[in-house]
Amino acid sequence: MASVLILTSAYPFLPGEQFIEDEIGYWDRSAFSDIFILPSVSRGEPRETPHRVSVLTPASGSRKNRLLAPFLKALFSKVFLKELRYLGSTKNLTPTRAWLALREVLLAKLAQRELEKYLKVHCIDVVYSYWNNAGSYAACEMKRKGIIGKVVTRIHGADLYEERRRLNYMPLKRQYVMDFDKVFCLSSAAKAYFLNRYGGAERALAISPLGVPLPGTLSVPSDPPSIHIVSLSYCVPVKRIDKIMDGVRLFAQSNPDKDITWTHIGAGQMFQRFSDRAQALSRTHSNLTCRFLGDVKNEQVKRFFLDNKVDVLVNCSESEGVPVSIMEAMSCGVPAIAPDVGSVSCLVSEDRGYLMSENPEAQELADVLSAFSNAPESVKKQKRIAARSYIEENYSSALNYPRFISEVESTLK
Repeated sequence: MASVLILTSAYPFLPGEQFIEDEIGYWDRSAFSDIFILPSVSRGEPRETPHRVSVLTPASGSRKNRLLAPFLKALFSKVFLKELRYLGSTKNLTPTRAWLALREVLLAKLAQRELEKYLKVHCIDVVYSYWNNAGSYAACEMKRKGIIGKVVTRIHGADLYEERRRLNYMPLKRQYVMDFDKVFCLSSAAKAYFLNRYGGAERALAISPLGVPLPGTLSVPSDPPSIHIVSLSYCVPVKRIDKIMDGVRLFAQSNPDKDITWTHIGAGQMFQRFSDRAQALSRTHSNLTCRFLGDVKNEQVKRFFLDNKVDVLVNCSESEGVPVSIMEAMSCGVPAIAPDVGSVSCLVSEDRGYLMSENPEAQELADVLSAFSNAPESVKKQKRIAARSYIEENYSSALNYPRFISEVESTLK
């Protein structure tokens, strides 16, 4: 039977990549005889994984021993030289972009070193990289050497949209685009972007949406005039939580008759700053309660929508792929308000929530919240039903992950 090696950033180690937890159980039940996970970094205790899934731990060691040799290999590599030539040919060669390219080559060399170590011990038929990043490029290098037979990769948002990167530049992606046996995009829009931006063979690109489990019960709405708004993301600039905060504030000011609660779930570098501001808002607006819960385990997030009365999920992110957070809310019958960025429109529509402009101002969010909260109860109920039905039909993990794994298996035929 075939074996698969899954490359992740940190999973099963914390933090992040909670959404892999929904997928990994289907690998455990697949026809693959051996399933390995190799994260780029490992700190602390790993999360529990299914019994057939083996977690490989990256090597530790001094910084000098880990970096010196790969750095020199990266600096004098053909890959780095080719990337410099590409930047020169497009008139984009600058010292900063050259450094970004060198850093990405170094990360690929480090990942390749880890791969080589484990491939000496384990026979791997297909490498599946959860991200289209340095780890996936390392696997392509091993494929070029004939050590790996097949390499497949998912591609999401941060590893797809070049505008999200520093200087609008994503190093190396064009060099390896033809090496992947399959690139799994989350939507047709993502596939089109990949082809237009990076090239590649269309036959090697597939659309494979993520999925979420479907809860047996649904979230219950608040009793008017109460409304409970939830946001779910890391506290980082790209998520524009400050815009959510300003929108909620304006909504509270223009609707003094409503009892408004805003709960944010998620930690990150800006957590304390936003939490302090939110508490100040609660003190100055008698009809507004703001709560910042910080880091919450994936299972507890799912339970939150079922154990609390939740009316709407709000997202104001600057860039997204197909957000799992919105899928999870909608699977519980919670409509979503979100900007028209990335592939968000694959999830959010007027039937299932409200799709805002690409770069909404706080007033736009406040107006949409007012429109939602003041809509007839029959309209809100219909949005809740439509949200759940849409996820059930298009983003159920019980449907999407077995299909995805079957497509990975098909690359071996």
